[in-house]
Amino acid sequence: MNNMSHLSEIFPVWRDRITMVMIAFLIIPAAIGGCATVDRGVTVPQQLVTEASIPGYKNIRYSHGESEHRFRKEFLTALKVGQALDSRVDVLAISGGGADGAFGAGLLCGWTLYGDRPKFQVVTGVSTGALASPFAFLGPEYDDQLQAAYTTLHDEDVFRLRNIFALVKGDSLATTGPLFETISYYIDDSVLQAVAREHTSGRRLFVLTTNLDTQRAVIWNMGAIAASGQADALDLFRRIIIASASIPVAFPPQYIKVRARGNNYTEMHVDGGLMNQVFLHLPTSDLALDKSINSNLRAYVIRNSKVTGEYSAMSPLIIPILTRTIASLIKSQGVGDLYEIYEQTIETGADYRLAYVPDEMVVDHHDMFDPEAMKKMFDAAFSMARDGYPWAPRPPDEF
Repeated sequence: MNNMSHLSEIFPVWRDRITMVMIAFLIIPAAIGGCATVDRGVTVPQQLVTEASIPGYKNIRYSHGESEHRFRKEFLTALKVGQALDSRVDVLAISGGGADGAFGAGLLCGWTLYGDRPKFQVVTGVSTGALASPFAFLGPEYDDQLQAAYTTLHDEDVFRLRNIFALVKGDSLATTGPLFETISYYIDDSVLQAVAREHTSGRRLFVLTTNLDTQRAVIWNMGAIAASGQADALDLFRRIIIASASIPVAFPPQYIKVRARGNNYTEMHVDGGLMNQVFLHLPTSDLALDKSINSNLRAYVIRNSKVTGEYSAMSPLIIPILTRTIASLIKSQGVGDLYEIYEQTIETGADYRLAYVPDEMVVDHHDMFDPEAMKKMFDAAFSMARDGYPWAPRPPDEF
């Protein structure tokens, strides 16, 4: 949920609180430097980072630069399984975008009605895309849950703002207890078991978080978690999705317990959008050896945001400049991710298909999660997909 951008403009409910926090940090930095009441446990020592694992689980996550080769092998294996079942293999990547995730949800549901929505062999999700990804992965029979999740949520279903005086020693501006309750409602044991069954059949669901301690992306094999048989699998599944959607500073990190060399440690995981707004990481070096997969692979990308620059007459004040700067960084990173996937499809010979929020779609949000605004975006995307969505064959030439 990467709408950290425009907080002072789109989400006015945050404006005064954020301003007060900024002033507090500027005026009393000495008072906050070294204060921390959140007990996160013991951080994994740098020399043990590559050895840290979650007790009871195997092959459930991959870190860039450490176990990325295992992820690419897992990805390729899933594609080969899909090819054995059907000559056409489809994969889907869903981006971040906060409440604008209603666009992707509407598109998927409208696509079902159009009639040619494929059964994706691999689905990846980041941030709000992580929340949508299990339902996109499980298919049209979960469209009702997908629609409800993106047309009925209010702010109070996602977060509660902390008291301003508690912020000095806290790890975020808000708590996300309500988000855990909301996700627990939509992702229950039946969803977990359904994901496990699909994983066993050879399909794969991946979600991205950021390990803030190591500044590295972590790709989680959600199907492997679901099929693990571990007693805490459902809780871990939910917390990974929350971590992927936890905007740093705005929302608290998820503290994941791990072990290394017999000792217990805790990792700090936040929004995967810090690393990638959307991802696929096609195993290009391996796919190059298999032309039959290349020519029959379709890579669908849903970007829950506009991808071109949006005009705004800027006020010469710190807060508007800060939020606009963050918005610009997020947008440019997101476009770069679209091009990265496009380059992967060029290298492999795969078919690239992109959907993104059109410039003419203007929806005003009165709150961070405004069900009326989200429903308008959902309905607009639904109508576009119901009539046959015009997938773009490449990212836009102009940013």
